[in-house]
Amino acid sequence: GALPRLIGCLSLGISVPHANWNQSLIDLVRNSVWALTNLFRGGGIPASEFLGIQNPQLSINQGHMPRLTSRDVAMLLSAPEVFPPSVIDGSTIDATQTTWNDVAIETCWLVSFLTRDSIAVDFLCGENGQDGKCNVISMLVSRLVQA
Repeated sequence: GALPRLIGCLSLGISVPHANWNQSLIDLVRNSVWALTNLFRGGGIPASEFLGIQNPQLSINQGHMPRLTSRDVAMLLSAPEVFPPSVIDGSTIDATQTTWNDVAIETCWLVSFLTRDSIAVDFLCGENGQDGKCNVISMLVSRLVQA
């Protein structure tokens, strides 16, 4: 039951208009990525449970569960560049608060565990975005170069 809710939190968090952001939203997104990473780290859940991979072996019930798309993962990796980090709710973020950079770092960890599965590697390396130009691995490399 937790997996669809966590993925839903991520999708919601990255789709909220900038004017409606607050620290709680960023904390929710970061904590959701962190929780997904820890769920997958144990190795008992296949990458197809997390990612929107078209797999004919999935049951009909599993097919309706929300999953991360390559576009979601790319957006989370690029969050510091896509989402302005300096001011939320009219106040400057201090060093103790979660930032979009923290979200990107947690997403790097998630990708590192997801890529243990060759199907996930193919999915993340492919051009699976709606516009055909979403490559998560190139976003990951960009993020790691900046670290």
